[in-house]
Amino acid sequence: MSENITPINRLLIAVIDPDENSRLISRHVLSGAGYDVIEASDGLSGLAQFNRRQPDMVVLDTNLPQLDGFEVCQRLRLMPGSESIPILMISDNSDDRSIARAFECGATDYQTKPFNWTIILRRIQNFLKVRNNGIELIRNHSRILELLNNQSVSLDEALNRIAELAQDQLPHIHCGIMLLKHGRLYFGGAPSLPETLKYTLDGMQIGNSSTSAGIAAYTAKPVLTSNIMQDRAWEDYFFVAIDNSINSCWSMPVQSSSGVVLGVCSFYLSESRYPTPSEFEMLELISRLTLTAIRSNQLRQQVKVGKPTESVTRLPELYRLQTKLQAVLDSDRLFGNGTAVMMMELEGYNQIAHETTEKELSSLVAISLQAALRKGDMVVCLENGKFAVLVTGLKHQTSPKQLAERLSQNLIKPFVIKGQQLRVSANIGVSIAPADGDRAEMLLEKARLALSLACRRQGQPVQLFSHSSENPTVATSLVGQTGDITAERLSSLQAS
Repeated sequence: MSENITPINRLLIAVIDPDENSRLISRHVLSGAGYDVIEASDGLSGLAQFNRRQPDMVVLDTNLPQLDGFEVCQRLRLMPGSESIPILMISDNSDDRSIARAFECGATDYQTKPFNWTIILRRIQNFLKVRNNGIELIRNHSRILELLNNQSVSLDEALNRIAELAQDQLPHIHCGIMLLKHGRLYFGGAPSLPETLKYTLDGMQIGNSSTSAGIAAYTAKPVLTSNIMQDRAWEDYFFVAIDNSINSCWSMPVQSSSGVVLGVCSFYLSESRYPTPSEFEMLELISRLTLTAIRSNQLRQQVKVGKPTESVTRLPELYRLQTKLQAVLDSDRLFGNGTAVMMMELEGYNQIAHETTEKELSSLVAISLQAALRKGDMVVCLENGKFAVLVTGLKHQTSPKQLAERLSQNLIKPFVIKGQQLRVSANIGVSIAPADGDRAEMLLEKARLALSLACRRQGQPVQLFSHSSENPTVATSLVGQTGDITAERLSSLQAS
């Protein structure tokens, strides 16, 4: 039954089922398919096993003693490390209410009894493959961010590595990254794009009839071309595209936080079709990484030519924060852990700094803040008594406002410097992802706005950014706004 099912590196699956015979069959089938198996006969034991062994997947029966399967699933999703773990719920119930409840509790899939184990094994393999791809994407993403931190790496080299990341995840596409200079697009990274196509497109003028990339740069909106031969924007270029077996092109502008277009990322492929939601999300990710690379290069140039003032020397710290924040946000798109950014300003900083050195005070404040945070969170000292705090894994923490208030309380305790007791207080502005945005620069800016409000409101040192909902723009053509995309939105783009 399982001879054609090949698991990856002896992954561990937890089977939580009250029926001994069912567990025996599950162990036999899963072990025969090459998986390691741990078992539990009730909900509490299952939670304990999960916490102790951290399996790669859970097969969970709904009918459990002590805690039913729905409650167990809900508790599993609250445990650290469970965000990306597939949970397959097995049940005797096929009613809509049970199915809906399972997914509300965090189940990945729901299967009613009796079932075909060959189908279940295929589903398990697919779930684990998707999870491993997501983990590998984050690892590659982290390597790219480490590369961008390397001062000796050129912008073109960074862009080529970013394009390679896209092609590693989507082997059927060619990725091309172009930079906008004086109204024209020039390739910065295109490691596998055919040379004749690259030579022809390099330096093209942007406009409403200048390939998918040219329109994306001109309109500052994504452009999805499903059939190059039938698209007027490719009239001057479709011969070279077809000669190189390129039949569709999907382009995403690279924009600064203020909306300025800096370049375009494009996926070229031989098939004539629109992207799937996951392919579109990858295109968005590559656009954000490209923006990070461009900003990194700009900051390095500022440090090289800038005067050795405090504001300039703090630029690397700000960049380090932006880089990690964007990595966390991209991870959240896969696993939904939740992230907050807090901008903090000490009250009376200038007077305090006059009595001691900024370095000593900043160090003590940073230590105090870090003591109230979890491992993986980040504190960065900016300038003039300002700090930024990155809080990850909100799903497993108290509310962001309560955490900010706790940080504020920690600073009330006196600091002892050179035998003197100094008391400080702080105003804190908070922005939260994804409600307030999914880009690092956007979240930092909204945290600054919230901080400004906190500074104006006496007696209310902690302020959350007040997010007002915006009416989404309805796509009426192949050109649409950047941002999250759903299957419904892709359908609307395709229908236009």
